[in-house]
Amino acid sequence: MTTRVVPVPARTAPGATVMVDGLPTVVLFILPRLVGRPRAGRVTHEPPCRLCEAPLQWHLPAGRWRCSECADTPSAAHLEEWAREHVRDGSRAGKGRRDRGTRSRQVARGAPGAGAVLLAAARDGGAPSRAYLADRLTGAERRALRWVLRDDGDRPLSAERCREAADELATMTPNSTEKPAP
Repeated sequence: MTTRVVPVPARTAPGATVMVDGLPTVVLFILPRLVGRPRAGRVTHEPPCRLCEAPLQWHLPAGRWRCSECADTPSAAHLEEWAREHVRDGSRAGKGRRDRGTRSRQVARGAPGAGAVLLAAARDGGAPSRAYLADRLTGAERRALRWVLRDDGDRPLSAERCREAADELATMTPNSTEKPAP
């Protein structure tokens, strides 16, 4: 994901969509104001999907971001939460910090919480979709849920599939995400 610093309107908040050079961009962070300079923010024109991490596309007729892979349409609140999470996870720490190993550790760290949500869904007879479960999680737990349900798409999940996914998360280590799933 490419980011850059640009001037932003006065009442812009993280997660808002603003037009920069004719392209829609999501504001990640509002920079501290410097004397004599306009208000600036760090923005990206390719935010990732909250479910499959594919780059979102801007759909002009609807005026919303939408994933071309899984058809998820995040709300403004979801974009705001993602922007906060992105900054909290270290958007300014450099690319080396966000390598595959960091993601693996995040998935392993979020596995217990995601497993608990999957077991609760199994007790309830399944879940309507992966997005339904993802809305109940944040941060590393959401990343673990996306990883374990990466091949399921956004279709209804049976109670049995929820239990299988919870069992897979229970045995997870940071190195297990590096290997392809059986």
